[in-house]
Amino acid sequence: MWLQSFLRPSSKFFLFKQFMWIEGIKLMIMGMTTVFLFLVVMMFCIHLIAWVSRHATKVEQKQIEKENRGKADLSPLLEEESVPIAVFAAAITAYEAER
Repeated sequence: MWLQSFLRPSSKFFLFKQFMWIEGIKLMIMGMTTVFLFLVVMMFCIHLIAWVSRHATKVEQKQIEKENRGKADLSPLLEEESVPIAVFAAAITAYEAER
């Protein structure tokens, strides 16, 4: 019985609870808007920096390509196996047998 009178729409607690819900929703919307605006500004700054440094990036990319052209092609040496896999397997088996 006391609970029904406590939760009546005319009671002070009910009005306070309703007020808190409204304030919570307003705070949530303000917080989400603030974060969204911050992320938009951050994205704008990232794009601005990329646009400003585009010339330096192209120069650096050309320099890297130039350095890579000067090096000998080592891919055939990397593909060649210096030690067969069977030798590795035998070495691992012998090591584990000793332990």
